Amino acid sequence: MLASKYHTALGCGLLLVVMSLGQALCKAPFLRIVELDLCRSYHAQRSPGAVPSDTDLTEDKCKAISVQKDLAMINAYNMAVSSIIGKSAFRSPFPAGYS
Repeated sequence: MLASKYHTALGCGLLLVVMSLGQALCKAPFLRIVELDLCRSYHAQRSPGAVPSDTDLTEDKCKAISVQKDLAMINAYNMAVSSIIGKSAFRSPFPAGYS
């Protein structure tokens, strides 16, 4: 009886670790996609037509203060909303009431 309680707790703890790892692994690509979009908008405003829309920009071109400031603001909004709702609001496959 006691061993089954430990197995349940161990299973729940392992599930929590795996889910947290999955969320952490999704965060970097999400931020890179948002950064790339902000970077394209930034360079399109500064020099229209200079950046083709079908090519990726290198990360060194996306390190402008304006781009990083907007990226930090979006990330802060994402963290604030996810702390209120309890999950990442911008990447959730289900609406808030269905989890």
